[in-house]
Amino acid sequence: MTLRFGLIGFPVKHSVSPQMQMAGFKAMDIDASYELVEIDPANLKEGIQMLSDSFCGWNITVPHKLAMIDLVDEIDPAAEIAGSINTVLNENGRLRAWSTDGYGLEMAIFDSFKIA
Repeated sequence: MTLRFGLIGFPVKHSVSPQMQMAGFKAMDIDASYELVEIDPANLKEGIQMLSDSFCGWNITVPHKLAMIDLVDEIDPAAEIAGSINTVLNENGRLRAWSTDGYGLEMAIFDSFKIA
């Protein structure tokens, strides 16, 4: 069974995330897809219900990072402090959320300037 993952946002057509994620799945020999899912902000709740039926998880980009907080069951403490989420894991209908933005920024600064 192919696992489904995706990126939600509005718009998302410009994203290269599928190519990056699919390369990772292929390298790890994981039977999965990574799809772009454009959801109008006015239909976010309905869109998340649809995703919850068939996706194992998804990443979130603008403009949904703040609004998604009200649609998940559990939020990582760091994401709660940040006030936004960008990653959701669907565990049998229970939605758990994180933000990797701060960690990504920290690693980029470290890699570029060796500042910890």
